[in-house]
Amino acid sequence: MQKLLFVALAFCTIGSANCFAAVIKLQFCGIFEDAPAGSGVLEGSFLTFDQSFINNVGNNYGLVDANIVTRRTDLAPFPSDFTYTMANFNSIVMPTTSVTSVVGPGTRTFPETVKGWSFLLPGQGEFFAVFPETWLSTVMIGDTLTNNYITEFRPDGFKADADIIRTVPEPSGLAIFGLSSAFIFLKRRLKKRTSLIAFSS
Repeated sequence: MQKLLFVALAFCTIGSANCFAAVIKLQFCGIFEDAPAGSGVLEGSFLTFDQSFINNVGNNYGLVDANIVTRRTDLAPFPSDFTYTMANFNSIVMPTTSVTSVVGPGTRTFPETVKGWSFLLPGQGEFFAVFPETWLSTVMIGDTLTNNYITEFRPDGFKADADIIRTVPEPSGLAIFGLSSAFIFLKRRLKKRTSLIAFSS
């Protein structure tokens, strides 16, 4: 029975590892530089990507889900919290190479191709999420990166957002199949053994 349990768990682990690498959730929060105090992206906001489509404009560069909550102190009535979801997905921001990066203790500006997505709440402002292309292609589960790649559009221009971005694994079909198959397998095995014990007694 123990051997069967280890086999089932191994199957789950292998299945999970294979599929967790493709779908990834980026959680972030931060403040908007040069914005009124209290403005920013609230903790728990996230974007979810399928990395296999990260270079495919037809698949929105891999974007599959979004839930971004911003606190706007520059719009009346304030403070106001606005939530941008996939229902508010407006358009793809075409690649650009003008990026200011804040990594670790210093700030440095360098050209790098980025990918971006805009979300629009009519009358309540537009939010832009911008990430470097190479980072989106290579980010791994558990990565944490402090930067200001997230930007938001206000009437006076783009505002950098100092973020700590954390990647969180998102289960895909293969992982769910592996876990459910192992569960069903163990349940049947246990039921069969229970029946044999009952029959013997």
